Amino acid sequence: MTTIAEALFNKGVQQGIQQGKIQTIRENVIDLLTIRFGAPSRSVIRTIEGIEDLSLLEALKSKAMIAPSLWAFSADMKKMLR
Repeated sequence: MTTIAEALFNKGVQQGIQQGKIQTIRENVIDLLTIRFGAPSRSVIRTIEGIEDLSLLEALKSKAMIAPSLWAFSADMKKMLR
């Protein structure tokens, strides 16, 4: 049987893992944009850094791989955030 302390510990570990995934994908999106188009604007970076939804970040990573321009990526990102 799991104690309350163990359950809380496990929940904290899971939250830490989730936050690590989110941060890694944020960094991947910014790196992809930088490699493909040069450094994104501070506004784009701030927007990406403010996203907590893992599935949205995954979708943005895919967009960053195929977007024809940084402008197109930014426009798509704005649509996705509505």
